Amino acid sequence: MKHFIFALLIFVSAPLLAGDNPTERPFWGTFSGVANFLPTDACVDISPVQTIADAVGKMTHLGKSVLSTSHCTTEDGHAVLGQATMTAANADEVWLTYNAETVFPPPLIIQEIDMVVTGGTGRFDGASGELSGYAYVEFLGFTVPDWPITFVLSGYIVY
Repeated sequence: MKHFIFALLIFVSAPLLAGDNPTERPFWGTFSGVANFLPTDACVDISPVQTIADAVGKMTHLGKSVLSTSHCTTEDGHAVLGQATMTAANADEVWLTYNAETVFPPPLIIQEIDMVVTGGTGRFDGASGELSGYAYVEFLGFTVPDWPITFVLSGYIVY
């Protein structure tokens, strides 16, 4: 009888585990922070600098969170080879790759972003999904190291 009750508990609680409900869930939010441009070897075939951004905001399924991004910028201002991490207050992470196309030039740079969820940690282990949105970057000149940036993102996540 003990084994039956134990098996029943596992069976009943199994759907409550994060990876056991593979449905697309709305995933959206906004972040504000700064972007800077650091010399790097990571983009040597594309650009001598890498764009790095750190922003704080709110994202569904994460609550208050941090978005950290890095990418190489092409001569025409597009973002390629992008890597991003969204970190929730409890330290769970969502990992993403992205590319972005500049659709509006300075002084307000607008980039249209396409992101793919590639996994994560904690409840987002094995996560997948897609996001699209915009990054709004205020061009302050090449002598200013940090430019204000705002991300507006929406899509879905499966975890």
